Amino acid sequence: MEVLLWIGAAQSLFSAIILLLLRKDKSLANKILTAWLCIIVFEFLTTAIDFSTGIIHLTNPFLIFNPLIYFYSKALINPGYRLKWYQLWHVLPYLFVKMGSYIWGVEFIPEDFYRIDPSTWFRVTMSVISVISFIGYSAPSLVSVHRYRINL
Repeated sequence: MEVLLWIGAAQSLFSAIILLLLRKDKSLANKILTAWLCIIVFEFLTTAIDFSTGIIHLTNPFLIFNPLIYFYSKALINPGYRLKWYQLWHVLPYLFVKMGSYIWGVEFIPEDFYRIDPSTWFRVTMSVISVISFIGYSAPSLVSVHRYRINL
């Protein structure tokens, strides 16, 4: 499993470099896709390090993937779309869960996910945030892509 994580990290990094350096089209959509690939590299690396230490921390990369899918679809559909600095708040749930799992030492143990212990609040909060993120970003992305396809 660890080898697959390292291969995935290398492949994502290579793809990000290719997109960043070799593509002549420097559109916002391509920049978002490059950022997405770099985040995938980060996720693969942290998971591989977790595997090598034997402590797999509870995290949810979809908390960052969902906003990126939303912004990527908006940038593809509307070429004039621009990101604003205040849209960085979309990263906060991901940072809370990622950093919180390391700070509070919350491990990913599937069979003990619902046990009552001092980190139960963190697991429940992460679950609620994940569901809200999935619905809040996937639904608008799918609707906007569907509307765009109808108007083609």
